[in-house]
Amino acid sequence: MLPLINRFPQKPLIYNIAWKTVIYLLLSAVIHYLERLIEFLARDGALSLAIKSCCRKSFGRISGPIQIILFVLIAAYCMVHEFVRVIGREKVLRIFFGPMPAPKCIR
Repeated sequence: MLPLINRFPQKPLIYNIAWKTVIYLLLSAVIHYLERLIEFLARDGALSLAIKSCCRKSFGRISGPIQIILFVLIAAYCMVHEFVRVIGREKVLRIFFGPMPAPKCIR
């Protein structure tokens, strides 16, 4: 529902998928950095020391395979989310689980 996230609603799906993937990857990097910063803050006690330690040690700690797995998972999530947005929730449920029984009317 945020205009910044759903930036290209009328363009081909790849635009929104790529845009959202980049945003979510940046958010995950920020969260990872804050996680490490809190660890160093608890250990060092001072914010300035924690920031220095975090900057030195954090950026080399995320390994390449983990980054690739994270990218693939986030991109897959964004693709599925965009397909559901375009096709519709009910149709996607029918595609995955077959025809759903009609809801019973309560009188």
